[in-house]
Amino acid sequence: MSQACIRCRKQKRKCDKLFPVCSLCKRLNKSCSYPVIDAESPHPISVPELSDLTSLNIRYTLEAQVSSVVGDGPQLQEAIAVYFQTVHVWLPVVAEITFYSRLWKFRTQSAPSEFSVLILCMFLVCAMPVDGAVSAETRSLYVLVKGFVATLEAMGTNSLDMLQARLLLTVFEVGHAIYPAAYISAGTNVRAAIVLGASAASSEDLHERFLGPGKAEEARRTWWGIVITDR
Repeated sequence: MSQACIRCRKQKRKCDKLFPVCSLCKRLNKSCSYPVIDAESPHPISVPELSDLTSLNIRYTLEAQVSSVVGDGPQLQEAIAVYFQTVHVWLPVVAEITFYSRLWKFRTQSAPSEFSVLILCMFLVCAMPVDGAVSAETRSLYVLVKGFVATLEAMGTNSLDMLQARLLLTVFEVGHAIYPAAYISAGTNVRAAIVLGASAASSEDLHERFLGPGKAEEARRTWWGIVITDR
């Protein structure tokens, strides 16, 4: 999204272009809309400056996206509860108790960028179709999250949070028949898991790699989920 929203343009403010509501419109509790662009007319897509792609900036941006897309406080809690009541029942890869303890810290202090991506993917995979199709808002969120996953990957980030986020993203793609993206993502997940060590066969190797039985069990279940989606 290369243009500022209509309200920011009128007030001649710099728009942070957060989806689906920018920070100014959210603070004013106003609707956020953008100028209509003729789809037939080509226009450049804004590309971030390389100097802006720092770990701190990306982490801050992702935290702001979670706040804008999912919500804060009760809204965030409700969205996560929906995930654990639905998707988690048949794909138990994220440890619920551990996740909630980390979520509390996320609301009071900074968390790794990939944890924010995981939250966005948990919200995304719970999105319901509208009239049998993926809504424009959900599709935009999907493209946004894919971009953040690619950005973190390009910066060398590969963690269990990232692996679980990738898996949920692939489940969304498979569930909504988004091909060939689903096919490509499934194969990429396998390789990311192997690099991380989540594909280790023995419990001893998993415990050593993930420093404890809890994380090791999450890694094992995540690997099973990746194998299932790949098949």
